[in-house]
Amino acid sequence: MSEEFRRSSDSLLVATLDELGIPYRVVGGSVRERIQRIVDLVDLPLVMPINQAVTSPRHHSPHR
Repeated sequence: MSEEFRRSSDSLLVATLDELGIPYRVVGGSVRERIQRIVDLVDLPLVMPINQAVTSPRHHSPHR
């Protein structure tokens, strides 16, 4: 995905969420950091350690 397309689609998504009054959070960092932040924000239970989830072969598989 090109950086220009990513920025454009992010912008459109944020504008749409704002227009509809839907709250959202923007998270950044590595995959592990983003997952941890999302888990913390929405108080999700962990079913496996984040490091294990990120390095699991299923995580990298195009077929789920």
